[in-house]
Amino acid sequence: MFYTSVTVLINLKGRNSKKKNKHEQFIFHFPECSIGLYGVNCLQNCSMACGIPGNCDRITGYCHGGCQRGWTGVRCEGKG
Repeated sequence: MFYTSVTVLINLKGRNSKKKNKHEQFIFHFPECSIGLYGVNCLQNCSMACGIPGNCDRITGYCHGGCQRGWTGVRCEGKG
């Protein structure tokens, strides 16, 4: 099984803290979804309105190649 890693940097500096640039780094590993699926546990289907129908980013669901004519949004979810 293949995994995708996402690194998240969180600023831990509080209002009253005199420390600068205090960050904590977290790394999350997600199983890589099959083509046509995305999201947590790969339960979401990529839009068939994507420029390449059913082909999207396996984490975000953002369409590769934009949208087909008449569709809008990063996941090609809007008609317009």
